[in-house]
Amino acid sequence: MTAAAANGQKKLIALTFDDGPGPYTNRLLDGLAERNVHATFFELGMRAEEYDQTTRRIYAEGHQVAQHGYDHPTLTTQSDEKVRWQIDHTRDILNEILGQDFTYYVRPPYGDCNSRVLSLLNAPAIFWSVDPVDWRDRNADTVRDRIVSNAYDGAIILCHDIYSTTVDGALMAIDTLKAEGYEFVTVNELFRRRGVTPQDGDRYSSCKPTGTQTEAVSAPTVSAELIDGRMKVKLTADPGAAIYYTLDGSEPAFYGTRYTEPFSYPAEATLKACAAYDLNGSRSETITKKLDTLGIDPTVCVQDGKLVFTNQNENAGVYYTTDGTEPTTNSRCYTVPFACYDGVLRFCALGENVSTATQTIYVTAKGNLFWDVPNTSWYFHNVDTAVALGIFNGTGTYRFEPDTGLTRAMFVTTLYRLVKEKGMDVSIKGAASFSDVPAGQWYTDAAMWASENGVVLGYEDGTFRPERSISREEMCAILDRLLMLLEVKTEGAPMSFADAGSISDWAKDSVARMSACGLIKGQGNNCFAPKATSTRAEAATVLLRIYDLIG
Repeated sequence: MTAAAANGQKKLIALTFDDGPGPYTNRLLDGLAERNVHATFFELGMRAEEYDQTTRRIYAEGHQVAQHGYDHPTLTTQSDEKVRWQIDHTRDILNEILGQDFTYYVRPPYGDCNSRVLSLLNAPAIFWSVDPVDWRDRNADTVRDRIVSNAYDGAIILCHDIYSTTVDGALMAIDTLKAEGYEFVTVNELFRRRGVTPQDGDRYSSCKPTGTQTEAVSAPTVSAELIDGRMKVKLTADPGAAIYYTLDGSEPAFYGTRYTEPFSYPAEATLKACAAYDLNGSRSETITKKLDTLGIDPTVCVQDGKLVFTNQNENAGVYYTTDGTEPTTNSRCYTVPFACYDGVLRFCALGENVSTATQTIYVTAKGNLFWDVPNTSWYFHNVDTAVALGIFNGTGTYRFEPDTGLTRAMFVTTLYRLVKEKGMDVSIKGAASFSDVPAGQWYTDAAMWASENGVVLGYEDGTFRPERSISREEMCAILDRLLMLLEVKTEGAPMSFADAGSISDWAKDSVARMSACGLIKGQGNNCFAPKATSTRAEAATVLLRIYDLIG
């Protein structure tokens, strides 16, 4: 098992289809829908014109629409003007069909490309890492076997939906690979979930594990609030995701209004909503709710080690389960506070003309509640313990954002809290030595303490750069200095990481010592990923190791 798998990270793979849409694309879409799989379609402009309704269906069902030029020329043989026309004209066709204004990823026809062509695309160039040669061998079993035998985590697979045998072979390959633990995503999602932002004019053929991985886009949740005496709809989504909604039953991906604040609604309105980082290939499923049954979401908190519900709905009770099942009126109805426990709490308000959305929160026996730290995650107990000790705080009410990158301010503050929790002296004798650390910030004392004690050295221009993400090698250097300050002896050992050569010279000794004592471990494929950003979940795990190490 790789480190990524051990950490609960999924094997992601992107299936792509070129040269369509065509007569077999709708059958392919039926099969993808049955399997809950999303793919990326590199469409020819002339085919999109002919199959405009199929293109709309591709987009409507959450797949990514990308482009392949207008009529499949060899772009390196075309003038600058003709290359631009191929890309711009196809973009205009797709925008008109979808009623949107997107920038579409480009796959150069035949994979034929050079630096001149790349500079003219105004979009990332997407190639592939697995080619089943389906255009040559029109055999479904052969297509399946070649996809399956060459698949790997982060691969981008090249197929063509203009061949019936490819449709059959690709669907069979999906069944096999899903059974092996692969999750099929759009190219857009592959890069987003791995923390990579493709750049215009650059070429990409895969996206292997980077050490950072986020989850799929969650559907928005719907609740109600009494604001100035009026019931208003409140929508929430994953941090950073936009929400699009309609109130007339139309599809929000096409006709949605972007949500900004709670809003009033007409009687008997039907809400449809989706959340998206990018509407084209990086959005959630669409939810539908009749708003005449919308009540006010009950809330939960911890008081004196017990769970307490607050309910503002008249003629409705709070029904809950503690085993992860959906609550109904046959479930337990809340009457008095009850003890915290390790498990899943699901609850909603149900009553006459009231049916709120089911909320799911993870409860710990230590008295913590988390919306976003599943009890099945590899980091659950580490985050729970770090929060219980006061080393780590959340980012909002019962939110921890475990997959969010760690900033320098966050990391230094957690170290400051850790040594303080251990009863060590954290008094500050002088003024802050960094020009960008003003007084009164939540991280000011920690940054001053770290500077005075040589734990953080800062940059050559005298700045601390508190909001900058901290890399894994930077974390090692800071931890190394902390352990020296605390007189905890560590010894290095020869590093066997496959990417040891990419570790900065100033960090090599620290990485060797921190990895040898087990504070920071390698990632998948025997790599250390020194430049990768550490997540808050990873940092909580490292901090608990330090907590135990320093006694």
